[in-house]
Amino acid sequence: MTAPPSACPRPPVSLTTRWLGRPCLFVGTVESTNDEARRHLSRFGPEAHGAAFYTDDQRSGRGRHGRAWIAAPGAALALSVALWPPEGKAGSLSLLPVAASAAVARTLRDLCGLEAALKWPNDVLVGGRKVSGALMEAAWKGEEHSGLVLGAGVNLLQEERDWPADLRDRAASIRSLGGSSPTLEVLVGHLLDRMEPLLEDGFEGGQGLLQSVSDLWIHREGDMLEVQAGGETAVGPFLAIGPEGELVLEVAGEARRVRFGDVERLRRRP
Repeated sequence: MTAPPSACPRPPVSLTTRWLGRPCLFVGTVESTNDEARRHLSRFGPEAHGAAFYTDDQRSGRGRHGRAWIAAPGAALALSVALWPPEGKAGSLSLLPVAASAAVARTLRDLCGLEAALKWPNDVLVGGRKVSGALMEAAWKGEEHSGLVLGAGVNLLQEERDWPADLRDRAASIRSLGGSSPTLEVLVGHLLDRMEPLLEDGFEGGQGLLQSVSDLWIHREGDMLEVQAGGETAVGPFLAIGPEGELVLEVAGEARRVRFGDVERLRRRP
């Protein structure tokens, strides 16, 4: 398997994975690392499984619901992995973004000294501010499905003045939070090491994944949440994260399962 023309040899440090990040390629200035991974899948099919692409200079990153994810060169990590789930082990694919975000949260805790937590569906918060998020996209070759692309972005060096006014009280970076700032190669190596077993749990069905990340969620049973989804609003106490990664609320005395949307905590359970 050959590297794409834009790739440069900057291997992650201390990578101990068996298949994830094999290879792992720094791609310099790109429009999107997700696009790099998608092209790799289109070219190599199942052999692309586990290939990773990263940069600190992504020009047209994407977030959930088509939102732009933009950072100045050198200010943020963009990492994408190409996935072709093993035959017969598709598991709970909807949980794979949780695996990526949980890997980021554990890396921020272990490597950067930050108390990172997960906010549904796949945001990583420190002190209530978003530091990272994940996005999964299907890859297609014509009309034929050709794998999955899982991407994660991590804010590294931004200061408060770098954010738009409407984000300054909601976004943060490793630097602005006072965390230890490893090199990209060290950060990527630790992140992939933590992500591999979580992805494997997701391929197997997701129960093990949900159990292993249960301590990371900021949501606690009984917290009053509001979810905006598709023009509708659901308000009720938090019950659980469901087996497919859905948010389960109690609404009008019944359990309502919410599969996408934006959530806000109205008040913490007493």
